[in-house]
Amino acid sequence: RLWIYVLPEHIWGKGQNPEKMRVTYPIVGTGPFQCVEWKKGSFARLEKNPDYWGKEPAIDEVLFETYTNADTMTQDLKAGSLDGAYDIPAAQFNTFQGAEGYDAISYNLFMWEYLAFNCYEGSSSLGNPVLRDPKFRLALAWAIDREKCATIAWGGLARAGTTAIPPDEYPADFDAHYQPTAEEMQGFDLEKSRQMLDAAGYRDGDGDGIREGKDGKPIKLTLYSRAESLASQSQGKLIAGWYKEIGLDLEYRVIDDGALSDKLYNYDGDGNYAPDYDMYLWDFFGYADPGDTLVSFTTDQIEWWNDPCWSNAEYDKLATEQYSEMDVAKRLDLLKRMQQIMYNEVPEVVVDYPPSLEVVNTSRWEGWTPFMDGGVFYTNYNIDSYLNLQPKAATEATGGSSTTLIGVLVVVVVAAGLVIWLVLRRRGGAAMEE
Repeated sequence: RLWIYVLPEHIWGKGQNPEKMRVTYPIVGTGPFQCVEWKKGSFARLEKNPDYWGKEPAIDEVLFETYTNADTMTQDLKAGSLDGAYDIPAAQFNTFQGAEGYDAISYNLFMWEYLAFNCYEGSSSLGNPVLRDPKFRLALAWAIDREKCATIAWGGLARAGTTAIPPDEYPADFDAHYQPTAEEMQGFDLEKSRQMLDAAGYRDGDGDGIREGKDGKPIKLTLYSRAESLASQSQGKLIAGWYKEIGLDLEYRVIDDGALSDKLYNYDGDGNYAPDYDMYLWDFFGYADPGDTLVSFTTDQIEWWNDPCWSNAEYDKLATEQYSEMDVAKRLDLLKRMQQIMYNEVPEVVVDYPPSLEVVNTSRWEGWTPFMDGGVFYTNYNIDSYLNLQPKAATEATGGSSTTLIGVLVVVVVAAGLVIWLVLRRRGGAAMEE
């Protein structure tokens, strides 16, 4: 599913090829701000849209600025030269909690961090074929301490994960999260993981400490984490250590988002889809409608959002049925059954439900407006802060200005009448991408 925008016919109408058009500024849009300038890897500047149909914002300009060092950003925030920041490291975020003049906001909005396995059945896949076996993947799931991953990566601010729809995101009568039964629940038990691998036929036959596949060859896997995510890296080190303990010959590598995306969407010389990875860690922003989120993992989404390249016929059938089911309770049952199938087949391990960490300056600015008791600015669902934000009377009277950064690597900056944003690329439906 895609975000659907209203597009001007005289610009995007008949005969226009979007792939060949050069973007000109200001960009035509229907929101309260429009982009008037953009420099890749540096910033995007937005100005108030004079033709906006709704409430006129109090601020005049928004600047999305690329910020590559979270520590520097956080120090600038503490020094008072910034007024808002997103994606602050957990340890530094904790120093703002209860601090006068700041509001430190931790929330999860349809998001989870996951370890994906390459399940692609095509002969052109470059992933290790052992990962196509659900029994092998389930054994690997039992070798991950989700609680420890959540605690170490996020300083106790994250929750250990289970299924792909985070819990407590919706009112109780509409909560689509499926909680695995006691019999289904995947815990952390390295000995159990070893036993499951033995039972599935992946043994250490020659006693060298490395398990062999059913072809008799040592099982060699590569695990990728992301240079852009400290949480991804800390979890990757933990998981690599546990996987070596259960007898896997594992190479752990940290690469940047672009390089990892190239591997996920790789094609061979004949044009065949050839996903070039075994396992990787990333995060996923879901959609407001949980059905849209789960449809991301259907067979026809392979080569698109279905990065594990997993296929299940019952799951696909339920994905279609849930869209036509008008009874809320029955639709929730379908969505929970989809999560149950996915959880038990383990195309990916939901490691945790991470927090989004925002800090905003409340001594100079008022009007920060939360969405669903969570974020006040960095979500696709909330424009209220942009409409309501204004300098406090004391700041306005003295003519003072301030700049606010938002986190690694996303920052919002607010000067008197000015807001600055940093945009961080995330995987998933609600992501903002360059």
